[in-house]
Amino acid sequence: MNDSDLYFLLSKLSVMVFRPSALFAIGLFVAFILMILSQPKKGRLVLSVTLMGYVVFAILPPGIWLLKTLEYRFPVVQNYADPVTGIIVLGGPVSPQMTKAHDQISLGDGAERLTEFIRLARQHPQAQLVFTGGIGLLSGEGPTEAETAKRFFLEQGLAVDRILFEGAARNTSESAVLTFAALQPKPDERWVLITSASHMSRAFGLFQSAGWTVLPHPVDFHTQAQIAWFNWPPQLGAIDRATHEWGGLGAAWLRGRIDEPFPGPQPVAQISP
Repeated sequence: MNDSDLYFLLSKLSVMVFRPSALFAIGLFVAFILMILSQPKKGRLVLSVTLMGYVVFAILPPGIWLLKTLEYRFPVVQNYADPVTGIIVLGGPVSPQMTKAHDQISLGDGAERLTEFIRLARQHPQAQLVFTGGIGLLSGEGPTEAETAKRFFLEQGLAVDRILFEGAARNTSESAVLTFAALQPKPDERWVLITSASHMSRAFGLFQSAGWTVLPHPVDFHTQAQIAWFNWPPQLGAIDRATHEWGGLGAAWLRGRIDEPFPGPQPVAQISP
């Protein structure tokens, strides 16, 4: 097993085990086991810590703050001045397994990546289009996201002969490296990178390190400028998403895959007049 395979395995396992929603469930289970094993003090302690964490991150705003910091890192851009060399969209929004099971396109979280890709593709008919996404499951079983996305774009009337479908990448780091190898972009070319706003900082840093010069185009927002001090019903989605992305940024920086721990926007003119 090489370094990339090991990292892929560990990253998937960490997401399953260390996401806050999973940790809260584990905490409740441990507290229950301690109670029935006649260790009530330890059980109450674990239960108290678990419930306190739930209140802080699911009801109070720290989880939203952490996510908003990521999502507002890059400005929203509506239009780009020509020429735009190409438009890259990262995988994630399509569900190949559900699409295959029901024989109809199944879109999950982040569908805005695809709809915005189509909008920009029609706005810039001469741009090279790229979709990158392979199989992100530990099982490695197909079909790939690229194959599913191709069907989606066909059904939406987008000319797929304009699109380079990269279907080998299992994560963002591999998407950056493999698309760079396939396209060999020049430093003066203008490539738009589309991904979820919370994911953009990590994606931007990884693409830069791979040699790309990209214009970040964040979509799929989950926070607003004004944050409520009290969330009801409780929401764990924000802290799950924030933990995943902050953890991914830290791991990428420690592995030397990004140049700074929190990549940010560059002072590049990118909005059309």
